[in-house]
Amino acid sequence: MRPLIMCVLAVVLGVACSTESPQDLSDMWPELPNYDVTVRLDSNSLADQAGTDLLEDIPLDKMEPDTSNNTPPSIDKLDPLELPMGTSTTLDLAPYLHDSQDAKDILTLTWNAQHVALELLQGHELYIVAPVNWFGAEPVIITVTDSGSLTGTQQLMVNVIEVIPPEPTDPPLPTNCDTLFSYAASPTVNEVLLSGSFNNWGASADTADVLTDADGDDTFDVTLKLDPGSYQYKFIVDGNWLPDPANDNTTDDGYGGVNSVIEVLEGCGE
Repeated sequence: MRPLIMCVLAVVLGVACSTESPQDLSDMWPELPNYDVTVRLDSNSLADQAGTDLLEDIPLDKMEPDTSNNTPPSIDKLDPLELPMGTSTTLDLAPYLHDSQDAKDILTLTWNAQHVALELLQGHELYIVAPVNWFGAEPVIITVTDSGSLTGTQQLMVNVIEVIPPEPTDPPLPTNCDTLFSYAASPTVNEVLLSGSFNNWGASADTADVLTDADGDDTFDVTLKLDPGSYQYKFIVDGNWLPDPANDNTTDDGYGGVNSVIEVLEGCGE
């Protein structure tokens, strides 16, 4: 123990002080008491107050969120799609998207495809169109990006099925006002309707004439009794409006396409 410290302690205890170090402290203080000292810092301490002042000096608009823990978004596995050539479908991707930081409406979608056409509709609904002049397996790579520019990818396999056009048949011939309409369909066709100027262009099975395939040879037909005159018509094949492929007599339909035309001869029905 240094002499100065010993002197201060001696003064406190009321004994004589000397700057010279004694050889043995036990001679001067045979029983030196022990003291426990406890230091407490309350909420008004300089350290606490300094921290409070520092936080209060930071404007709220300068306190940006911590994005260091941002994780990339993800897309669940997508089942393959099958589309006949020239057809389309929609796929809602919202249930497949996941991100722990961002809401789904913040996530953006992009894709990479060579033949299949895609368009993003409202929300995350993807409109997919198969080409009319190509068929095969098309792997579409879909990418989702979050607000932190992190990305996740998933593959959507689109199988475009070949559609073979039906072979042309002989045009319908009016006989005694009985006019036969026929359509050679592919095996996948379910419904063929006949719509024209003779039935006010009906668009459903209730308002148009229904063609049937009684013998199962994939040729649908119907016979109508028509008065002599000129009539325009189209077939509705599974919802698609098509001119008669077996009738070369056509006219402009006013919408960029053509209607088939049939002439019913005079003298029938007498």
